[in-house]
Amino acid sequence: MIPKIIHISWINTEILNSEHPFAKNTVQKLVELSPRWNVHISNDEEIDEYLSLNMEKSDYDLLQNSHVVEKSDVWRLIKLYKEGGLYTDIDRLCNTSIDSLITEKTMCLLPTYLDSDFSQDFMCSAPGNPIFLETYKLNMERRKAGYNNTYFLGPQTYMHGITKTLFGNIIDSNPGIEIFNKIRLELKSYPFISTYREDPPYSTLLYRPEKQQVDFDHEVIKRDFYRISGIRHWTGEW
Repeated sequence: MIPKIIHISWINTEILNSEHPFAKNTVQKLVELSPRWNVHISNDEEIDEYLSLNMEKSDYDLLQNSHVVEKSDVWRLIKLYKEGGLYTDIDRLCNTSIDSLITEKTMCLLPTYLDSDFSQDFMCSAPGNPIFLETYKLNMERRKAGYNNTYFLGPQTYMHGITKTLFGNIIDSNPGIEIFNKIRLELKSYPFISTYREDPPYSTLLYRPEKQQVDFDHEVIKRDFYRISGIRHWTGEW
């Protein structure tokens, strides 16, 4: 049910051949451990072209001049809704194969970021998932209303799209451990959804600390890889 396609957003495909420890322990390890999955890397121009072809013009006009991170947030929603597969940010450590996370019944993986919200940097689903369509609609509605905060339109709106779709009402980020445990209990009633409480970067769906303990600081090598790639973090802080 979940197509074996890995969707990645990055400036080029050289990350697949890089000798840098960041690339070797993230994207390259994901590819190595999931040999039956096809990898599609889209650069900024390809993301923009995809959006222009797959969005209503009025919606695309709202996004056209936005930062590529905002475009990527919308691009992954459309990609997963239309095509299915896996989307992941490039900075996720990996020591676990995707196939080991999916059973015959699995149609969607919905990991959570601690007890705060759902992990927006990792999406895995069969095509046609209404969660992505609802999140997309919320994103566009909020842009039309004048909202422009990247975090609100990205992770928070994803949290809102998921909870509205599954539970019928919007639940905000950071609802408290009691409410989030109720969310997890509710998710167990859906046999086609699998979840996992993530504590990134060293405990996620793709990286299990019991399998491996890295001997480097993830944040340090990430910043170094961005530096040598000529990329500034979207916050502008580094």
